[in-house]
Amino acid sequence: MTEVFITNFENQNQADKVANSILSNYSDIKINTDLNETELPFHCRHTILRIEGENFNSDEINSTVNRLRIKCQVLEDKICL
Repeated sequence: MTEVFITNFENQNQADKVANSILSNYSDIKINTDLNETELPFHCRHTILRIEGENFNSDEINSTVNRLRIKCQVLEDKICL
């Protein structure tokens, strides 16, 4: 399973802190971050947290990230026409 979240990471240190916190609860997942440095407000200006693994709970991931004062939500699948 792969889940993609949009976040508001401001730098790699923040992303690493979040990744380490998630990995303390889910040691068998892969985490990838993509920092997007635009000047737009959240949703348009966002960074990506991508998680791959068999057994993780997206709601728990979201809560963990939010506890670290980072905005986080699942990136919804959309088809643009």
